[in-house]
This record gives sequence, C-alpha cells and structure tokens, in this order.
Amino acid sequence: MHWTCGTHFLRISLCIQAPGIFKVSGSFLAPRTPLNSALAVIRLEIQPNEITQNDKKHILKFKTKLLWIDGLGALVAGVVVLLISGWLSGWYGLPQQLLSFIGVVNVVYASYSISLALRSERSAKLLLLLVIANLIWSFVCLILAFIFSETATLFGLGHLVGEALYVGGLARLEWRWRELLRTA
Repeated sequence: MHWTCGTHFLRISLCIQAPGIFKVSGSFLAPRTPLNSALAVIRLEIQPNEITQNDKKHILKFKTKLLWIDGLGALVAGVVVLLISGWLSGWYGLPQQLLSFIGVVNVVYASYSISLALRSERSAKLLLLLVIANLIWSFVCLILAFIFSETATLFGLGHLVGEALYVGGLARLEWRWRELLRTA
C-alpha cells in the first residue's frame, strides 16, 4: 500500500497480487477540502497475470479452494472487526457503529459463502448471487471511503479501499471460474 498526502489531496494506492492468477490494483484520490469533494476519483483496475505452465496445477488447487478462502476470510475479518471495533474506531477515525455494521455484514456474508463451500454442487444462480453480493459490497466500501475521506485516518481509508479491492477481486475470480465452482 502506498499513500501520499498533499496540501490539497489524499491518495491511497493498493496492489494485491497472486502470482500467475491475478493482480488487483486501485487508488483512491480525495480532496482535503470540502469545497472540492465532488472531484474525488476512485479507480479500480483488475488485470489477469500471464499464466505459465508451471502455475497451472497451483491455480487449479487455488480455484477449488476459492469459496473457502472467500468465506473464511470474511468470517475472520468480521469477527475481528466486531471484537475490536471500539479500538479500531479511534485508530481508523471511523464511527464504531459503522465498524460494527461492517463486521456484521462480513459475518453474514461468510455464512452464505461457507454454506456454498460446504456443498458438493452449486447452482449457477447461487454463485451469481455471491458475485453480485461481492460487487455490491466492493462499491459500498468505496462509497464509504469517499464519504469518510475527510475524517478517516489513512488506516481507515486503507481498510475500506483494501476491502473493496479484495472483495472486487474475489467477485471477478468467482465469475471467471463459475463453471468450475459449480462442483466441489
């Protein structure tokens, strides 16, 4: 994660990469003055990496575990945020109620994702619902980062933008590999 803070703007850039699978990068640029808040720019870019022959067996193993990674990641994140939301509130510069809401959403989402991971067969509609939920949450996180850009700390904005990138990347992979994910 890289951030710069100028006299008139705040920029947070984040890059998450799984070699041979995907690269997610994004940046959040927000003005530091309320008069210019309409000029905030949010850019999310997801690009697949070049896949080599040596990566193919590792990629297949990763693909088959994607729903578990998604569900368990959401569960851990949700529980941790719920347990330390009071402390995070001060560190992130975000309201504790907002962090509690984020924690609850993560736990509820985790229950759905893990329920899919436990199934031996999954319908296309259930997987589509998972992808849509991830996309919606990704946009909600970006909107929250924009709304709280003047009061949140860099850690708070980094959490929101990072979660948006992570969840957006999961949505892309789950959509891309939806046929493989239909069976365990």
